[in-house]
Amino acid sequence: MNQGRSWMDDPTLQNIDKAKLIFLQNAVFDSKNLSQKEMMPFLMAMAQKAKSNKIQFTESEMKVIVDALKKTSSKEDLAKINQALTMTRMFNH
Repeated sequence: MNQGRSWMDDPTLQNIDKAKLIFLQNAVFDSKNLSQKEMMPFLMAMAQKAKSNKIQFTESEMKVIVDALKKTSSKEDLAKINQALTMTRMFNH
């Protein structure tokens, strides 16, 4: 990700609870060096952690967050974001 500007500083995120954004920021950093094989167990653990901490994201929040992330992400990071979103949608349906 672009280190010059944090995705969390994006003004479109101002109405999203900071605790949710921090949770995602931690997930992004924790998953940065994971292989594709390691990603599934990691995402399952993060989903459980979110549930136990009562952290839920609405569809509109996710769209705004993903749009903000895309502005500062590398191609590799975007691929991981898209993979995580695909997995998240599978868990939620």
